[in-house]
Parts: sequence; C-alpha cells; structure tokens
Amino acid sequence: MKNAVISNVAEELRGIFKRFANRTLMIDRYSGREYSYAEFQSISLQGAVYLKKLQLCKGDTIVVICENCFELPLLFVAAWTVGVKVVPINADLSAAQITDIIASADPKACFVSQNAYTSLNTIHELFESLAAIVFAPEYMEVDEKSSISLTSIWQEYQESLNLFEDLEDDFSFLRIYTSGSTAAPKGIDVSPSRLIGNEQLFCKAMQIDKDNRFYNLLPMSYLGGVHNLFLLPMSVGGSFVIDQPLGPTNVFGFWDYVKDFDINTLWFSPTMLSMLMALRDDDNILEITQNIKLALVCMAPLSQITKSEFEQRFQCELRENFALSETTFITSQLPGVIYDENCKGDVLAGVQVEIIDPNGQSLDEKQEGEVFVNTPFLMKGYINAKKTDLDAITPTGFKTGDLGYLDGGKLYVVGREKDLIIRGGLNISPALVESEVAKLPYIQAASVVGIENKYYGEEVAAVIILRKGQNVTVEQIEDDLGKILPVFQSPKSILLVSEFPLGLTGKIDKKQIRKMFET
Repeated sequence: MKNAVISNVAEELRGIFKRFANRTLMIDRYSGREYSYAEFQSISLQGAVYLKKLQLCKGDTIVVICENCFELPLLFVAAWTVGVKVVPINADLSAAQITDIIASADPKACFVSQNAYTSLNTIHELFESLAAIVFAPEYMEVDEKSSISLTSIWQEYQESLNLFEDLEDDFSFLRIYTSGSTAAPKGIDVSPSRLIGNEQLFCKAMQIDKDNRFYNLLPMSYLGGVHNLFLLPMSVGGSFVIDQPLGPTNVFGFWDYVKDFDINTLWFSPTMLSMLMALRDDDNILEITQNIKLALVCMAPLSQITKSEFEQRFQCELRENFALSETTFITSQLPGVIYDENCKGDVLAGVQVEIIDPNGQSLDEKQEGEVFVNTPFLMKGYINAKKTDLDAITPTGFKTGDLGYLDGGKLYVVGREKDLIIRGGLNISPALVESEVAKLPYIQAASVVGIENKYYGEEVAAVIILRKGQNVTVEQIEDDLGKILPVFQSPKSILLVSEFPLGLTGKIDKKQIRKMFET
C-alpha cells in the first residue's frame, strides 16, 4: 500500500492549512487563546524568518529543551518550514544524559525554556558554548535578564516564505531520543511523509476527522506528544488543547478543562488513568464523559483491572492500540468492535504483522512468538544505537521485541521479550540504571527490572549485592541514587541479596528477580 505514504507532504500540509484556515487548530490551556490554522501559519512563518536570520539552513538541526507550551508546536513548524530537523529533549533527564544527546545531535541552535535552564545549572557552560536561546513560555513571567518571549521577538519579522517551503518527503525532520534495552538514549529519526501518512491511515480507521478536539497532555519531548496529539489532529483538520503533562497543576481541573474547551477526544497513558481514578467523584463528570467521542489508551502496559474500573466509573469506553516509536501505529481497537482481553485490535491497512519463532520462521495463528512488523511507515533509522537495537531491523521488517499471537487478523500482545522498562509511557533502560547504581562505591553488582505498578504501569526495582564488609541501608542507597538519577529512573523498590538467581545458561534470571518483589 505505497500510496499510504504521502508523496508530497509539503503540498498536502499546505492544502490542509488552506482548507481549514478559519477553523481552530490550537488552544492554549493557560490563556484560553485560540489559534486558527491561518493564525498558526502566520506566526510560524514569522518564526521561520527568525530562524533564517539566525543563519539556520536546510538540513541543520536544532535541539529544544522545554516543557509543554503553545510556543512548541509553532517553533516545530517554523523549523520544518526552513527544512531544519527538530530534536526535543526531556528536561527531566540528567545533565549528563542531556549533554550526551546534544553531542549526538550536533545542533546549530539550542532553544531552552527558562525553567529548564534554571534546573540544568550544571551545564550552563554548554548552553553558552551553543549560544542557547533561553525563552520563557507565555504562561511564565519573563526574566528579562536571562530570557526572552519567543513569539514577541518573532513579531519583528515579516512573512516572506511559503509554509513548509523546504520540507522534503523523506527528510529526517524529527529525532526522538528514547532509551533502548541496553544503553543510554538512542535517537530515532522519522520522516514527515511516513509520519503524516500513518496518522491519516489511523484517523481513517478510527473515524477521526476535523470535528475531533484532542487534549495534549503528553510531553512533546517524546513522540506521543508530537505525533499523537499535535500532528495527528492537524493531519485531518482537527484541533488540540496544549497543556502540561497531567500532574498536580492540572489533574484536579482535568474534567473542567475537558468541558470548558469542548474537548471530545482523549488519549491516556495507564498512569493518567490511575491519576484520574484517584480523584473524588464529581456530580457532573458523567455529563462530561457522555460528550467524549473517542478515548484511546496506549504507551505502557495496561492492567485490565484499571481499564475496567475506569470504564465503569466514568462510563467512557477505552480503545487500545499497539505502536512503537520505530513503527508508529500498527494496530487499533476499531470503533464499534468488541475485543477480548490482551487484544490490541486489528492490524491497520497497509501494515503486515506476523509472529515468528527464535529462528525467524513464521508461526501459525494462535501460536505465541515475537511480533514482527512490515510497515511502510518504519522510521528512517537509529542514531547511536547498539547492536542489539540494530539487529531488530531486517530486510523484510522490524522485530518489535514484543511477544504475542494473531487470531483472525487481530493482534494479542502477552509480554515483552526486550529487557526494557516502560514507566508511565517513558522507556527506561535497565542496563543504564544498573551502570549508574554500580558507580556507588559500596555496591558490588545490581540487577534492575520492571515490576507491575498500578499507577505507572511499571516501576523500577533493583536487586543489589553489597561489597564485602559494607553495612549500608536501603534508605541510604535510595538517597544516594536520588542524587545521580532522574526521579523516573531511580529504583523505588530495592532488595539486598547475597547472590543473584541464575538461569540454566548462567545468566541472571530476571523472571526470578521479578518474583522476588511479589512476596
């Protein structure tokens, strides 16, 4: 199905902006300001001229370290208009990890929010060497000594470009850094023709169109916030409300925001479901949920108990899908169809899925094996990936590392072959955490696993062997690790042992380690 990949993505996107010029594209949750497609285009073009004044050229790269704000989508489109690759970085990563990503990306410019710049005070010299542009999102008060208002600066520049003027179909316009199973963050390059093509295919299957309004509560430093909740609604003339990822600042007003901004399409992670389940009942919530056209959930293992409890309490049906950063959408639970537990839905048109054994041989229906995908929407490639990651790419498709089976064209996912932890939708490399834990002088060895967590889907846990003669408490280890690891990567459960359980081949048996945390 070659035509699923957009053949002239710049023309396709310009056509969307023209057809829906007077319709709302983006709403800023903080100010309540609405941006039509025409207004969004005008501001983005001012930003594109600004980037050219910074001497950014087609093929260059910028890194962006910023929390969600309305300036981000505008900056992304400004960069893509002049053919510049965008590399968003999660500001919650450690300074060392951010430094490594910046070195890998080799940017010509660096945009850092005022909050991120303040929190990353140990790498200010790096920002200075890059002549980083520090800006304050509009919802913050600008510190004129250290930051600027990005869109206020852009107003000084005249529009003299065409929207997406230098955006080429197969250009690596976006690079997302995500943890692999064996190492520090690796880059995943994606192209606009494949990404937009996948989005439009998914929208067709899920009956998503111009009347769908999404709530962007996923971080735009990862693909979910950019792909699922910005570009996807834009690809069909829809709209979205931009806000911070769901947390203490907005969780208590969540349903009020859904009502006030006429949001009718929600995309949850399992963590978000748990957060909303923790809220007290509100008399008018069911009146609000009755107006939800579509509620989707993905990005981390989902407890069927959590799903059932959420659906029963809020009278809101959840539709699961299966996707990877490398492949984008593979399956989805289609509207009006009833699916069994563990079923991730029907395979999308144009995408081929088969189940293979360890030798790469195709298995029959209902036989469990590794999920193997052949899709025209595959990423362009990895950056700084290890051999174990590169081995997943074959001439005939992509080895997902997930275990499952097919039944009547529907995909059932039953586990994961990759040694990877997915906490609240964020990939965490056990090997990376293990290497950081081992840096503590009193630790001889550590093995890190993901254990089930109702709130985050999975949580980081570690089994640790202390060096001979050391008398260290779990509390001290947690405190020391909190100083060298980001909060989301720090083990929340730690067991001290004298030896690790081993399998028949002499390797650490991580299945047995997981069972140690069940008692």
